[in-house]
Order: sequence, then C-alpha cells, then structure tokens
Amino acid sequence: MHKDLIQSQSSPETTQHCDLAIIILNYNTASLLRDCLRTVTACKSNLQYRVCVVDNASNDGSAEMVREEFAQVHLITNSRNLGYTGGNNSGLRWLGYSDDAGTDGQDADVLPRYVLLLNPDTLVPADALEKMVRFMDNHPKAGVAGPRLRRPDGTLDKACRRSFPTPNVTLYRMVGLTRQVLVVHASMRIIWSTCRKTASTKWIQ
Repeated sequence: MHKDLIQSQSSPETTQHCDLAIIILNYNTASLLRDCLRTVTACKSNLQYRVCVVDNASNDGSAEMVREEFAQVHLITNSRNLGYTGGNNSGLRWLGYSDDAGTDGQDADVLPRYVLLLNPDTLVPADALEKMVRFMDNHPKAGVAGPRLRRPDGTLDKACRRSFPTPNVTLYRMVGLTRQVLVVHASMRIIWSTCRKTASTKWIQ
C-alpha cells in the first residue's frame, strides 16, 4: 500500500460489473463535497456505478462528513496532500489500475468500463452520468470525453474546453479575440459558441 495512503474500506469487489467509477478528489471543501455527493447519489440511472472520494489530508472535517453521511461511498484518506495527480492516482489504484498500465496482465473485464474524475464543486444533473456513458458507447474511437459545464446562472463555463496554451492563444485571450474568432491549433478545434462537436486533440490537461 502506498505509504501516504490510509484506506477506510477494503478493496473493491473486482468481479462486480461496473459501468462507471467516479473519483472525487477533495481538499478542504466539505460543504461543496456534500452537495456534489448528494447530486451524484441522487442520479437516476440503470448504470452500475461506484463512487470513491479521495481526501488529500483535509482539516475541515471532510472525511468525517463522508463517513457519517455517505456510507455507500468509498473513502480514501491520504496522510498528506498528494496534489491533483497523486490524489486521483490513489483512487485509480483502488479501482485496480496499476502504475504500469498494460504491463501486469490486468484483465480489463474486472475494471470499470469508464472512470469519471469529478471535481467536488460540481453539481451533477440527474441524467448526466447516463448521457455521458451513452456518448462514449456511441463513439468507440473516443478515448476521453469532457462534459459541457454550466455556471450557476446556466451560462456556459468556457473553461470546460480550453485551447492549447500557445503564445498566440494567450494573446487572443488578452485582447478578447477568443470571443469572436475560431481558434485552431493543429488538429484541435476550439468552438466556444457551441461546445457540442467532437474533435481530435494532441493533449489532455
């Protein structure tokens, strides 16, 4: 077991079918995490999914809140803040993914079909999980999908789809041109007006 990791439960039942595993990485956002988990656990779907909260050594009672209010959620508490990558890797290891994917003979059939890395400040619409899984099922060549994000007032959060951070793109943002033009970098197209289309990309943030 990773030396910075303290698990609150045993390993998952790897033989249990799972369409979707949701990893929520948390650090001192107990109130936001509570609201997020309420929406996730309230999702109405025929999907088989499990939820794992990874707490990065919070001191605001986040871990205690999850234990007391969401017994169905698996909780991992890290003894120190491992950052975004290290924290999510804690959850992925619990699900059965190894540090050297594809080299240890791990049977893909025992892993979740999909994994969602979800921020704790997110409120998930009741049908969002099923729609995302359906989208991936209908696009078998897609390796990663990012959902459209909306602000509390219903407007599009443009951060859900960012362009490659080149000097030109930085300039466009500084002068406000990203609101008026189509920014194209290599094979990735950024379309702020709709954010509905699929596109290939050479990087993932």
